[in-house]
Amino acid sequence: MQPLDIVERVKANYKSYIKTAFPIVDDRLREQAYAHIDEANLLWRGPYLSLQRPYELSDQPLSALPELGLYSHLLAAGEHTDERGIRHAPFGEWRLYTDQQRALGQILEGKNTIISSGTGSGKTEAFFLPILNHCLQNPGPGIKALWRGRTIRTFACRSLLRLRH
Repeated sequence: MQPLDIVERVKANYKSYIKTAFPIVDDRLREQAYAHIDEANLLWRGPYLSLQRPYELSDQPLSALPELGLYSHLLAAGEHTDERGIRHAPFGEWRLYTDQQRALGQILEGKNTIISSGTGSGKTEAFFLPILNHCLQNPGPGIKALWRGRTIRTFACRSLLRLRH
């Protein structure tokens, strides 16, 4: 497999698709449009290749890791069926990525932890599960944590709603 050859084939196929999917009757206008489509950097820049290693899943679900000290109510929470009818497992059935699990353990031990990883690597879960764990083990009024970011708030709010008994 030659990644750069694949990129060039995809580009050529896409150019062909654009030229044939939207026929232009006027000859002069069609020539101008095709000249712009064939321009080197009009439709894309790159190619860009990611040399990132794939994320590794841990061997065991959260419920099989008593050393983390996660509250039983947290492990049982989170199960729901979404609007498409897809079942989402309770937190205890989650198999985290190894980096998430390592970060989760450090945070639960009270260590300062910085999580820097790619999109979709589970940074939010790695710091949000300890917050939920703390809130469930220490119920009462008051603000336990503040954070910014629409995605994090959305994830947090949805997860909190699922925790209701």
